[in-house]
Amino acid sequence: MRIDKRSVGFFLGALAIVVALQLFIQGKAEDKDVKFCRNLFIQLVKGSADVAGFIDWEHFRALESDIGAEYIKLTDSKDKADYRNAFVKAFAVGFNYFNGRANIFTNWRVYSRNDERIIIACEHARYHKTFLFTFSKSGQKKKLISLEMKK
Repeated sequence: MRIDKRSVGFFLGALAIVVALQLFIQGKAEDKDVKFCRNLFIQLVKGSADVAGFIDWEHFRALESDIGAEYIKLTDSKDKADYRNAFVKAFAVGFNYFNGRANIFTNWRVYSRNDERIIIACEHARYHKTFLFTFSKSGQKKKLISLEMKK
């Protein structure tokens, strides 16, 4: 049996298409969670009040601060709403104060996933640090429960 260059080229081309489709299909499942996280982060650094509904305030930890512990001390619903809004605004102000840019965070990916939680990771290009966003997967709505820098 004689194999010519054309047959080999056709075989390699078909194999490349199959591999590319497989990678695309696998990436699509992760893309939804990664896009959700990236969009949430962008809204957070912009100070959008809408982001507050996607944070699990009672359990939230941000960069070694136990936000949830402070939040659960509040008993009045207005105080809780004010706290949520103040946190989002303060996060955005702090981010901008240090000349933060959302596009400097790269390599967004699923770090780990199980039935209860999903962790999305990204890299800070300038400081060479990995940031981890942990979401609970209870019910239909994902909630951010922590934002941390990997040590």
